Amino acid sequence: MLRQKIQKLAERVLNISETEIEKTIRNRKIAYQNKFKEVKQKEKEVKEIVDEIEKLYDEWKNQVRRIPKDTANILSQEVIVKIKEIKAQYLEEVLNQLIERYEEKKYSTVTLGLLISLLLNRTVNQYIKEEMEKGKEFKQIEPINVNLNTKKLKNAISLLGYENQEKSYLRITGNAGSWTAYFMKGGKLIIDGKVKGFSLSAFSQNNKGEIWYQGKKIWPQV
Repeated sequence: MLRQKIQKLAERVLNISETEIEKTIRNRKIAYQNKFKEVKQKEKEVKEIVDEIEKLYDEWKNQVRRIPKDTANILSQEVIVKIKEIKAQYLEEVLNQLIERYEEKKYSTVTLGLLISLLLNRTVNQYIKEEMEKGKEFKQIEPINVNLNTKKLKNAISLLGYENQEKSYLRITGNAGSWTAYFMKGGKLIIDGKVKGFSLSAFSQNNKGEIWYQGKKIWPQV
């Protein structure tokens, strides 16, 4: 009698254990499938955005004006407005995939740099707006960190950090071209490689941001 009770209890425990294991496996499988779908959806969306940007930029890329501000204004009016908004969590991947497209293609160092900077600024400003609509104060909003890999580009991109926004922390893993840190409005610009030339505004009171160059803070000066 006692043996039968023990046997039934053991069978019940084993059944419970098997049920719990099966449930855990099923939940993990569902979680993995959902994560996989999210990753594939992100890849699809990023590719579509980069395809759109590349097409619009290729039609426009050689329209450089003498003054960067003039080129930026025209680029904003004729290209940026046609590109759909980029989610903050997609931004770094979009910009790096865009750079990869031009490792073997012709491009203007001025217009490609402005394109990247303007897309970055627009996304940061949209992100700030969304966070404030959630009830956050400006000072509570975490900055967006973006790492750009420019190591494989034949010619260093100019105007990176153009009018960089306060909640934008841009790191360049590689080299930067001319007019770097042009009239930064805030945030940080971190350059690991070499710089062909900084904007004159980079080291003036017109620069409201922070510049780090090869591991050293060079602006604002202490």
